[in-house]
Amino acid sequence: MTRGRLPKKGLEDAILVAKARGTVMNFLQNRDSLCDFMIIGNGNLVVVRVRKVRRIRDTREDFEREFQDPIKGLRSFPSSGLILKYLWIYSRHGIWRFFRMEDTGMIE
Repeated sequence: MTRGRLPKKGLEDAILVAKARGTVMNFLQNRDSLCDFMIIGNGNLVVVRVRKVRRIRDTREDFEREFQDPIKGLRSFPSSGLILKYLWIYSRHGIWRFFRMEDTGMIE
């Protein structure tokens, strides 16, 4: 289960990045959402979940353990070359890392 407040500031920053990549569709923000927003562009539909981390330099495996529920939600979307699933993480210092969900793991 995810703890703490929803990442409001991070979502605002993420949406600015997302708008540069295409049309953004926002969703109501709550703990049960499978994604925070979608990006439509370049022939793809990109679903994105945003999370704040304390240690941005952790390994991919660390993030897979820490964010099991959001990752599970992203993987519930159909696997397709046209649907891309991402976990965007950020630190309190504004450093970002982007991970694409694949059927067998995450790719940074």
